[in-house]
Amino acid sequence: MWKPSDALNQPPLAPGIQRPGAKAVVTLTARVRRGQRHPWPTNTRATDCCQTLRGTGSEDSGSSTPRLRDSSTVTPVTLSSWSPSPSFRGHFDVSCNMLAFSPCLVAILLAATGVEAGSRLWQPPIKHAKAAVAAGITVRDLSGVNNLYFNGTNVSSTQHGHQKRYFGLNTPSGSSDYPRLWPNGNIDACFDTATYTHNGVNGVSTRDILYDNLIAARELWRQAGLDDKGGSFQFNILADNDPGCARALRSTHLLIIYAGENIRKMSSTVGVIQPLGEPGGTGPSLYLGPSMTLTDILDIGMMNVVANYAHEMGHVWGLHHEHQNPKWWTTPFADTERDKIYFSEANFHCEDLADFADHMVRYSPTGPDAWKYTNERNSLCRKHAYAERSKFAGGINYLPMDSEGMIDGDKSEPDWDSIMLYPSNAGGRTVGGVKQNVITKPNGDLIQPNSKPSQQDVKGLKKMYGVKIDRGFIGNLGASTSKLFNKVKTIRKKDPDASCL
Repeated sequence: MWKPSDALNQPPLAPGIQRPGAKAVVTLTARVRRGQRHPWPTNTRATDCCQTLRGTGSEDSGSSTPRLRDSSTVTPVTLSSWSPSPSFRGHFDVSCNMLAFSPCLVAILLAATGVEAGSRLWQPPIKHAKAAVAAGITVRDLSGVNNLYFNGTNVSSTQHGHQKRYFGLNTPSGSSDYPRLWPNGNIDACFDTATYTHNGVNGVSTRDILYDNLIAARELWRQAGLDDKGGSFQFNILADNDPGCARALRSTHLLIIYAGENIRKMSSTVGVIQPLGEPGGTGPSLYLGPSMTLTDILDIGMMNVVANYAHEMGHVWGLHHEHQNPKWWTTPFADTERDKIYFSEANFHCEDLADFADHMVRYSPTGPDAWKYTNERNSLCRKHAYAERSKFAGGINYLPMDSEGMIDGDKSEPDWDSIMLYPSNAGGRTVGGVKQNVITKPNGDLIQPNSKPSQQDVKGLKKMYGVKIDRGFIGNLGASTSKLFNKVKTIRKKDPDASCL
């Protein structure tokens, strides 16, 4: 097995050649055999960092490494021979790059010889292929669920040095109130058994259409630090005939639904919702418990299917939209007047929401009844409850929510990197072929789409579910009592140019 210290004993690399394992060992944790009801498999390692992997999960088998391995009895899978399903190609890729070894990094490598190459320290970020920019607005399901309602133009993430936070449910799983959290964040998920015409093929199951991208979305959360090693945050996809998927148990599992080919609709219940029907009745199973409706269209949301699904997973675990935290708004949007304002009339342009004009068609902004237009506009664009009663999707998905969410009062600024944050032109109307910006940062800068969960998204979920937040190997490096810290400090004294602290 390659060890970090081996990097010091390697001959020079030819141009364009990468050292296997030198930067990061790609960790993939997919269920190789679909539909089995067992915990997620333990991490295994692909030791050839020159190979680019596309996705996770397969039913092919082989005998050589690198490989994906199930934690129970599934035959290892040879990555070099694995081919993703057609619906999965172009949505997700993992790539590796060679590290440049500074003296500081060498000190860390020497001190970390006990860390396996599959450690989070050596893993590269997951990268996503960008889809072509295209117009498209999701249709909101107004049955009390939250929804991904936006269009992005690119996928990027900007780092900020300010304090950040999260916004989500605070009702524990053992409560009789709804909506509430899942037990330990563990979700049993079942696919709707309907079939569809998909990519010219009739009778394609929901499972076959959505499975690969869902597994990749869960891996995004894992890469951000939300693993399930401690028995929490397991996302278990059950077999279609699993007893846990029975209608009578509908309130205890997540139902995953395909919106249909070329239908722009993504919506998820936030946490565990109250069943609105009877298990023995004839009503839609959708209303009997938590649900997630997904599309595989590329030109909506983050312009990336996997990132969109990761956003929806955040809702299912209990996160609300970051921009809907009332802490970032002031009167007349929120009930409290605040000194520090992030969203207001100055940078939230309600009239540019795609469905605003449809809701205002009966009112005239001029003439003797112009006051009616003004009153309706102010109610629709300022109060979440009124927007919900009016089925105004733009307001439902943008306006600050009430106090049902959990707010971390120690933080002072929105998490601009959150997967739960809308980019500026989300849900905006199109004028002259240009998507209008609905919301910006206070200084007028655009809010860019985020392609992966942020560290604060993960920290928020762990705090909501009472899971210990582990600083991890990287976090402990900065501690003054850390042996690695002292070793690096010694090197810096000897060589002032060696700077990485």
